[in-house]
Amino acid sequence: MIRGDSKAALAELQKSSALDSENWDGYFWQGIILAKLREREAAIVSLNKALELDLPPILLLPLRWLEQDAPDFYEQYAKELLAKYELL
Repeated sequence: MIRGDSKAALAELQKSSALDSENWDGYFWQGIILAKLREREAAIVSLNKALELDLPPILLLPLRWLEQDAPDFYEQYAKELLAKYELL
């Protein structure tokens, strides 16, 4: 079970077919996990890729979780992204 284990969750996600060039969901969750692991640049790349693949902006709301889990990332990136889509 990988609940609460961000590194294991990331490894499982990367092994799965969730990260393909057609779907946004794998990239979105990879971005969330990378942000929690304090891998800022990789998280931004993943989240931007999800948006390029037509992630509906309303589904950015889980970025709010990062306010507690990764406050630096939230303040420096996620908060601005949420504001851009009027989700604050």
